[in-house]
Amino acid sequence: MKNRIQGQFSFGYIINITIIFLLLTLISCSENHERMKNFQISISRNASQINRDLQHYLNIVYEIAQFTEHLYNEQDNIILESEIDRFILHPSGAMISRVNKEHSAVFVSGFYPISPEILRIVNMTESLDNVFRANIESISELTQIYFAEKHSYIRIFPSIDVLSFYQIGTDITNYNFYYLANESFNPSRVPLFIDDLHYDNIDNSWIISVIAPVYHYDEMQGVVGLDISVNSIYFRRILDTNTNEVSAFLMNNNGFLVVGDENIMDLFELSRDFEHYYEIFEKHNLLIHDNLDVQNIINRLLDGNKNFIVNIENSMYYVLCADIPLLNWYLVYLIRNT
Repeated sequence: MKNRIQGQFSFGYIINITIIFLLLTLISCSENHERMKNFQISISRNASQINRDLQHYLNIVYEIAQFTEHLYNEQDNIILESEIDRFILHPSGAMISRVNKEHSAVFVSGFYPISPEILRIVNMTESLDNVFRANIESISELTQIYFAEKHSYIRIFPSIDVLSFYQIGTDITNYNFYYLANESFNPSRVPLFIDDLHYDNIDNSWIISVIAPVYHYDEMQGVVGLDISVNSIYFRRILDTNTNEVSAFLMNNNGFLVVGDENIMDLFELSRDFEHYYEIFEKHNLLIHDNLDVQNIINRLLDGNKNFIVNIENSMYYVLCADIPLLNWYLVYLIRNT
């Protein structure tokens, strides 16, 4: 009898422990499900916010292009106030503005001989300075605004030392920020993003450019462009991933990591110190990363997988991905399994 009671007690004890274990498992699964649901909401919201920011930049460059077209349409009614002492005439035939933080840098390369028509266009577009300045001061992600004109005249705000970037005699229309807006590449004449990234060594950030053509009498007169810091966009929007359990990054459709948080730099063992930006092109190309686990993640993302589990260095991570359609980029979360 005693043995029977002990056996019943032992059996009942095992059943109770099993039930408790199952309940704890269910609770853990429920909590993890809720946790992942919250991260899914977070990544979708952040990707949508970034995409809305990008649309805002398209709207801004379009508005500035429309204002510039208005200057051309009303040029006969514009009173030109030449500030000729603001410019230096180079012996080679170029015209360069003196560096002044209150004004744009103006560079007429001399590819075309400086004529009264070119001088009139430079003076006619002086009022762009106020528009450029207002946008730079109100939108922190903007690093530069410019107007490039068909006679190889370019106006840039904030002011820079133009001869550090452009050679005298340069044909500005050969730059991609100009010709990608023309009738051949952009027949619909809409604002658009340039796919190529370029690196800002001063801010240590990748820059994307958005451009819009300027037309007068059905002929393209020039291009308005905005340069935008990707880092500024990212760190302004990705605020809820600054924890040890989640890493986040932006990736383009070639598997290139454009920007990521400190966690992802550590997890992917990416250096922050480079002697030249071309090293970043090599190191941040995750398709050829030294770690095969990282390569696997990127290949699955580019194959269209948005939600999956991976192992990196024997640790399990949930991977979530959301599209940024205007750039055909991806926002990615790696969430450590806890």
